[in-house]
Amino acid sequence: MPLTRPGSVTALVYAEGWPAGASDAVLRSLQGQVARVLSEEQPGDDETEALLVVTSPVVFAHGAVERLRQMAAHPGRVVTRVLVPDADPASVSLWSAGWFARERVGVDSLRGHDLDFDRQRLPHDDARVRAWVRAEDIGVASWRRITNPSRWARTEEARLRLGQALVPVRSVLGRIRRTRSLARQRRRQHA
Repeated sequence: MPLTRPGSVTALVYAEGWPAGASDAVLRSLQGQVARVLSEEQPGDDETEALLVVTSPVVFAHGAVERLRQMAAHPGRVVTRVLVPDADPASVSLWSAGWFARERVGVDSLRGHDLDFDRQRLPHDDARVRAWVRAEDIGVASWRRITNPSRWARTEEARLRLGQALVPVRSVLGRIRRTRSLARQRRRQHA
């Protein structure tokens, strides 16, 4: 599901039964991250390359959808699900819109495309078809755990950017640590 054009993600948000204020928080967190947000009754379009399905009240940090897109950009990937603590395992998922067109599966009933749907429709012998991503790795959290969603979104993005910036530093430090450890082992062997 290679996603090259910005804005090629359409979000389908199913807010039925959510607590008051949850839907607004989710929709605000998705602003600027998706091309458009659809309700269950609205049809998708041919320009969409990926469908972000949200069935539980979760908040997206700035850049969370793009991080999810990057993790889902793998040839043959159909669905990438986000593991959100205290939420249904199928509550946030990114689907390949092309797969729905090829398989003639209606996106109008995406709410029901849970793990049982995966098991029935997707091949079991191809590990590339589905993937799981931890919510904290991309900046997604349950709405119930967040007191101030907009402040959380900014701090979470900063935390993720800092972690990304530290990756090269950790890599260098790890190489130094391994080199020193090997040198100590060699000195002990020759002593």
